[in-house]
Amino acid sequence: MQRALPLYHPDFRHSNFIIDKDYNILSIIDWENASSVPWDVVGFPLFLSTTPAPMDAPWNYDDLGRPKDPSTAGLWEERAEYVLRVREAEVTNGLDGRWSNVLADRASQDLAGALKLYADPGKIGFYCRVLDSMEAASSTQVN
Repeated sequence: MQRALPLYHPDFRHSNFIIDKDYNILSIIDWENASSVPWDVVGFPLFLSTTPAPMDAPWNYDDLGRPKDPSTAGLWEERAEYVLRVREAEVTNGLDGRWSNVLADRASQDLAGALKLYADPGKIGFYCRVLDSMEAASSTQVN
């Protein structure tokens, strides 16, 4: 079975949405750097972006891997709500749930966030840590 690659909009933020008075989305603009990408790099809209945990300072997280910073913790809560809303829309529209599953997968989101940081603004960071954490997670799942 052949699977289509999703279309990635690198500037997916509220300022690029055209909406009507009832907040229905009429159009999305600013498609100049859009491309097809593997599902693993589909990330949250920019207003929900955070530094991937593996690239961040470890002391910014508690023993369970949750952010200590209230602002980042709030973004993580909003991300969880966003996943629920996407999942509801998928069910309503008879879709397969792939988008919400990718959004809910921490490793995929770490990879998507790292690629976003690498491409724009070209942030210097420990990108290998994201791959290391993905490898560790996959070896844990296999065992």
